[in-house]
Amino acid sequence: MSKDFKFQLGENIFAVRKKLGLTREQFSERCDISPGYLAAVESGAKSMRAETLLKISDGAGVSADFLLKNKSYDEDTLFLEFANQLSKEERRQALNLMVTYINSLHELKIKADTKE
Repeated sequence: MSKDFKFQLGENIFAVRKKLGLTREQFSERCDISPGYLAAVESGAKSMRAETLLKISDGAGVSADFLLKNKSYDEDTLFLEFANQLSKEERRQALNLMVTYINSLHELKIKADTKE
């Protein structure tokens, strides 16, 4: 594994962890690896076996391919990656929750606009 590749992979893992709002300790526990090892991986100082990459991708809720290749971690990309990990029934439930949430936000905005 080249140094540049290890560094980029570490940056990708770090970016996803930050998007999830998790500390290194929380994320390492979720991935069943030590915080020190996670720090070394995120910094590009250490490489990892495929099994470890799978633990990290499972802990993050994203595919290993996403961590290996993706260089853009905007909310839309991460949202789609998470959605792709769900079953059809889970996607249906998530969509229902999103529709309810968006409708609530819309109603709050209408009320706020009416008061002005």
